Amino acid sequence: MNIERLSELIIVLKKAAKREEKLNMSNWVISDSIHGDWGEDKNGVEFYLEGFCGTASCAIGHAMLDKGFQGQGLLVGIDYLPYYKGFQEDEAITQFFELTMDQVAWLFMPENYESDESASLSPLKVVTRIERMIHHHEMSQD
Repeated sequence: MNIERLSELIIVLKKAAKREEKLNMSNWVISDSIHGDWGEDKNGVEFYLEGFCGTASCAIGHAMLDKGFQGQGLLVGIDYLPYYKGFQEDEAITQFFELTMDQVAWLFMPENYESDESASLSPLKVVTRIERMIHHHEMSQD
């Protein structure tokens, strides 16, 4: 578990909460709303460089559009899916945050939130889950 990156995600999501944004946990990023520049990595994989999203995306969508995370290699890849060092979608998230698939599912998958809130979820609900996971991890390390 990469505590540093998860802590950075908490900051990103708290900023979204201050802007009174809601998360749509059913979409990584809604592609019609992205405007900006695209590039390619050394393997020719297209990814989003910078610009403006303007959409309610999931928590990972906010991470992919954050310049700090982009600088660490987490990118918006083909079909607007998470991309990290050759991994896409859920595998990119497990690798980037050093989480298991179960942990990724519990934090970020819409089926693990109430169905009526997964399309309009406060970022602080995800923050609470991340904080609980970090706390549990630290307690198990003692």
